[in-house]
Amino acid sequence: MSITPEKLNLKLTELNDAINEGIRRGLIVLAGGFQTGKTTLLRQLISNRGFSPAQYLSVNQFLLKQLQNYLQKNKELNYKALSMLKSKTAGIFKNSIEAFLDDFFKSHHLLILDSIELLYNYPVNLPQMVYPYCSAPHTVIISLPEDVKKSFVFNWNLSLAKVITME
Repeated sequence: MSITPEKLNLKLTELNDAINEGIRRGLIVLAGGFQTGKTTLLRQLISNRGFSPAQYLSVNQFLLKQLQNYLQKNKELNYKALSMLKSKTAGIFKNSIEAFLDDFFKSHHLLILDSIELLYNYPVNLPQMVYPYCSAPHTVIISLPEDVKKSFVFNWNLSLAKVITME
């Protein structure tokens, strides 16, 4: 974590304001480089606002679990085979995320999606997938890691999102 207490409080206020505004807008993207304090900020938000841990999803862990379940059902495949079948893996990711979102928003109004790096190499547009769920009173926060210097950039259209940068 490389975020000062002052910056944490400033960004926490900005994020809280965006959530309160989110009743109208719905999609918030917290963008910043690696180790800039995005996860720390989100954990502080959860603590301060009394959100349930169920409202936080590590996308990487969730998708790896979904791949593991898929491979248990399809014994002829393995992780190496799936890595070569990008479209198949992307389909598993998309279907898993859509099923999760459908179920989640039956009982919750706010979802925080963190640790999304696994999606980088796949044609899965997370903002596009969650946006249909982002109408009042639902809000989705996506923690978006980017590092332009290392060419680690998600090429997603964020025009419909409220973007908060960690810089």
